[in-house]
Amino acid sequence: MNFNFTKSFCGFSFVLFILTFQNCSKARFVADVNAEALSSLTTNGNGDDGNCRPNAMTTNKIIKVLFVVDTSGSNGGATATDLNKKWRSATITNFMQQYSGKSNFYYGLITFQGNSAQGQIMVNGTPGFSNDMNVVDSGYANFLATPDSGSTPYKAALSMAKNIISADFMENASQNASYVMVMVSDGQAKDYKSPDEVIPDAKALTAVAPGQVSLNSVYYYSTILDDSQTLYLRNISSVGGGSFIIANSNEVLSINDTIQLPPSSCH
Repeated sequence: MNFNFTKSFCGFSFVLFILTFQNCSKARFVADVNAEALSSLTTNGNGDDGNCRPNAMTTNKIIKVLFVVDTSGSNGGATATDLNKKWRSATITNFMQQYSGKSNFYYGLITFQGNSAQGQIMVNGTPGFSNDMNVVDSGYANFLATPDSGSTPYKAALSMAKNIISADFMENASQNASYVMVMVSDGQAKDYKSPDEVIPDAKALTAVAPGQVSLNSVYYYSTILDDSQTLYLRNISSVGGGSFIIANSNEVLSINDTIQLPPSSCH
């Protein structure tokens, strides 16, 4: 599978992103995250780590990664957390570059802002997963062209994520795919009244494909870390058996620090 970052993903601009983000990952794991499964690549001989999670780099399972990306107004402006999508772009492209040779990886992309969420990678006119990199490139270009504006509608984003995963699971149940949602945001939800309100929706999302979905989340900030804004994302990853990470948008985040695959059998 060809994946040329100097030609795809808006070409020259991405070369600049990759050159800018060459320092090592400094993502900060919090106490309620089992970081060992992410930072250690030791396996039990079956391609799994000690927690029975497949090694993403070596597994032959079909992995469907759904990026759910905040495009609210706080990313730009005078107090920007990620001006011109520099950090979000580098984070996603670093991942795709690393896994570009793996045909068992499929990608989906949702952006959310204002009062709604938008599917960006379209398959036959419907938001979904694709491993056709021309389709992925087109969806990614849509993300880059989306101005950062409005508030942060987590509920709308989780609802669309549920719809995309549910539809794919019903159509492709025989694939026995692992679904990995990575939700990336710089602020707290505006369409829930409290962090606990996100829990039922996160549970409903994992229930569409029991044992095959993990929910992972990243809170990013620029200069001021407001821990109170992380509570929604913490609850999502806790319910979804994934990782929660706090990252500074001035530093690169290795996507391997972000994703936990659903556990597999340890027979």
